[in-house]
Amino acid sequence: MTAIKLTKSSTVPIPSKIIPKPEQWLWQNPQALASVLKGIHQVAEGNVQELGSFGQYANLEIDD
Repeated sequence: MTAIKLTKSSTVPIPSKIIPKPEQWLWQNPQALASVLKGIHQVAEGNVQELGSFGQYANLEIDD
């Protein structure tokens, strides 16, 4: 069982079986999860910064 803390007073348990395998690393890495949750909370509070369009990079060739 994995739990996610939504607010200071609420935690929601999430059965680990429903977390897709490619995403399980995030739930097993407390530092990465804290960073993602911090971003989610910032957006929810309206604390965002417009960075403009990245359209100029849409057709950029990428070397592998």
